[in-house]
Amino acid sequence: RALTYILKNSFKAESGSRSDVPKIVILITDGKSQDDVFSPAQSLRDAGIELFAIGVKNADENELRAIASPPQKTHVYNVPDFRFMFDIMEKLTRSVCERISELN
Repeated sequence: RALTYILKNSFKAESGSRSDVPKIVILITDGKSQDDVFSPAQSLRDAGIELFAIGVKNADENELRAIASPPQKTHVYNVPDFRFMFDIMEKLTRSVCERISELN
């Protein structure tokens, strides 16, 4: 539902989105979605929105890969517990900033 919500409600002019600003989503999940994530993720990517996926605890690795934009090495992260989020923050921040620079 989160991806569908983003697709329908975010990155629109009425939501404050601007055409000259890169569009990036960082999705954090701690499980397996009950809904289809493949179609909304593909629609977001087709709309030029960059997707990063972070899994915590029991997140489905295949689902994270299906959600994230390529390359997976810089767009997919998985940590065993929320306490370990700090362990990936530097790498994630660097990846996001590099993509923003590339997209500008």
